Amino acid sequence: MKDNPSNINMEQELNRLKSIRSVDAPDSLYYKVMNRVQEKTIQLVPKSWFGIAAAVIIGIIVADIYAMKDNTEQQTSELVELVPNSSNQLYYD
Repeated sequence: MKDNPSNINMEQELNRLKSIRSVDAPDSLYYKVMNRVQEKTIQLVPKSWFGIAAAVIIGIIVADIYAMKDNTEQQTSELVELVPNSSNQLYYD
């Protein structure tokens, strides 16, 4: 390793890290952390969003049924306009 200023600074910082004392954490800390992690993974989506999503889906379905009902009435009226109302009777009896 060359003796340039950045390497010397790096060595000083690494030497500071060696002086850090190790501390034992209490046993309850692990269980607290694990419980919080499990709580976060269980509630990915809030329960209130399910009700909102269900209401939106039901609204879309109702609007689609209503639009299809109006559309079929328009199609039948358009078909009646396309078919000429003439008689094909050639001879009068």
